[in-house]
Amino acid sequence: MSVEVIYRLDRYLRGGDHRPFLEAGYAANRFTEPREDFAHQHQNVTIRNGVQYGDLPEFCDFYYISRVGKVTGAAVWSLAQAPDTPKNVRIDTVELTNDSTLKWDKVTGAKAYEVVWRPTDESVW
Repeated sequence: MSVEVIYRLDRYLRGGDHRPFLEAGYAANRFTEPREDFAHQHQNVTIRNGVQYGDLPEFCDFYYISRVGKVTGAAVWSLAQAPDTPKNVRIDTVELTNDSTLKWDKVTGAKAYEVVWRPTDESVW
């Protein structure tokens, strides 16, 4: 199963269950299918002009849903195995230079650290 990260809070004109967690300062993600059928979301169960509306079991892809659950479980497990984030991170500003020296207190369980950077106008590190 391929997973694509989209750097946007949610779909336009929509909201997800993850939003209140983000607004409260918790890390949160929203998992969704790539091509949503809006006739089967947030709709009363009805038929209009011969089209079935509503969130009904016959419109669920349970194999896909099970794979999303597995990906979610694997991601949560992987994150839970990671050491805590470095503490007391700071930039050494003793002298004027174009380089930056970063310092932090080592965290128990961390075997190494990787510092990544990007241009400020890029979304990819």
